[in-house]
Amino acid sequence: MKKVYLQLCSIFIALLLIISISACNITGTDVDKSIRNTSVENEISEDGYEKYAPIPGKQYTITWTSQQSAPLGDNPEILDYWNEKLDVNIVIWNIENTRYAEILNLKVASGEIPDEMLITSFVNFQKLHDQEMLAKLPEPVIKKYAPDLVKHIENDSLGAFKYAKIDGEIHAIPFIGYNDKFRAAVVWRADWLENVGIKKVPETIDEFEEAFYKFAKEDPDKNNENDTFGLSESAFSAIFGAYGYIPSYCSPIHQGKPMWQLREGKMVFSSVQPEVKEALRKLNKWYMDGVLDPEFITGENKGGPVNITHAFANGRIGYTSHGFYYNWAEENEEVSRNLDELFKSNKDAKLAYGLPPIGPEGIRGVYKRNAILGSFRAIGKHVESEPDKIGKILEVMNALNGTYESWLTCRLGFEGKQWELVDGKVKAIGKYVDPKEVAKLGGHTVLQLLAPFEFMSKYLTKSTAWAIRNQYDKYGIHTELCGALPSEGKYLTELDKIEREAFIAIITGDKPIDYFDEFVEKWKKSGGEQLEKEANEWYEIINQQ
Repeated sequence: MKKVYLQLCSIFIALLLIISISACNITGTDVDKSIRNTSVENEISEDGYEKYAPIPGKQYTITWTSQQSAPLGDNPEILDYWNEKLDVNIVIWNIENTRYAEILNLKVASGEIPDEMLITSFVNFQKLHDQEMLAKLPEPVIKKYAPDLVKHIENDSLGAFKYAKIDGEIHAIPFIGYNDKFRAAVVWRADWLENVGIKKVPETIDEFEEAFYKFAKEDPDKNNENDTFGLSESAFSAIFGAYGYIPSYCSPIHQGKPMWQLREGKMVFSSVQPEVKEALRKLNKWYMDGVLDPEFITGENKGGPVNITHAFANGRIGYTSHGFYYNWAEENEEVSRNLDELFKSNKDAKLAYGLPPIGPEGIRGVYKRNAILGSFRAIGKHVESEPDKIGKILEVMNALNGTYESWLTCRLGFEGKQWELVDGKVKAIGKYVDPKEVAKLGGHTVLQLLAPFEFMSKYLTKSTAWAIRNQYDKYGIHTELCGALPSEGKYLTELDKIEREAFIAIITGDKPIDYFDEFVEKWKKSGGEQLEKEANEWYEIINQQ
């Protein structure tokens, strides 16, 4: 049995599917699993890890890969600065951004293995491990030579390093997504609310419904035409969330990504939970009453940047959950916004930023992405023969991203050259607004390994403050599992098709509400039961890390 168990561990841990540590916390023992909890000095001295200590005076050449937005230029002054400062020779492999994983795999297959490498998915992480291309990184060594990275990673997602383990051993540094601390948008046309006599932003599912009906029936834009609706597809996420489970079929932004949630300590596929049937009943009613936009099937975006909702911007609907905080923030340093599109069509429009609706059982929530993205920084297996170099690479990683000042230099370059302070805020200068120009110098994602919340919130002070003020850091519902289960390739495409067809048919009335029960049985028999089995086997194993 033990042998079988270990084989299962090897299969399922290696997939490293994510359980995010926010919202519905998976375990109360994450603090015990933190790699910060033991004495670094004692472990280094007692367990023989001193061989990882960088040799003083030795200059290390480190081959390095990253998903660059542009290849290095002839004068990579950011890279040159760090090479001189750290007394190393970092050699960047210029790999085309759009084909990064493909090209890296080809190089590795031909025997070209970088000393330090970016891995962009759990699947590739598993593949490289199985090919014996990744060095083991003992926990005491990471804590000794990259203490600031450990601090930032675990501050942002406690227990994150367990997702970088295969067979109980760490093989990489996990990357945590800053923006994924925040949920999807909840946005109303405030002027429409006023025009139909609603004096406060709706909070409950019944108040949402009242507003939707008024938007569809009472000419909220005052143009004397019957051309408005309450909601379209992006709103589904918040409506389902009011019943506790968000199915994979929700919005164009995340449609088709499996949604797994916890129910009584077990992993369940959200789309087949009985509460989903009640949300579908509500959506069907709204569709039949002309409140739900009949064009919901094709979504709110009609082309161009995917986070833009044209249905909302053009005054067709009065509520949206399309996009994330940075697409809506009224104070925003970097990113294009839905606001720009909206005000092109209606310069007098007013907005209200609310919370997802409270459902009949007091539950509320809207889609949120995982904070752990499935990206890693790893060290090539060949470097194990030179353990002091492993210590040095970790030391370099820590120096590049350990403090806000060093992180900012890696991201943007130098004050007065590539950026300046304007009213106390960092602002790129001239052509360096374009990340590709910074990448040519060795900046942007070339040497920036992390996006710690502490640093990003300082760098993006205005938009972060706006997001927190509007509670975008609350009421997010995320998948507890990300990546690919062993049988997904066999079943998931067909299961997605079955789900989408069933949900559309129920919402539009082509099938009765009770067809949901038939859909659930069909889903289970078409591979769903196998995926649930695999998800729970993974869940049990990952929580023993």
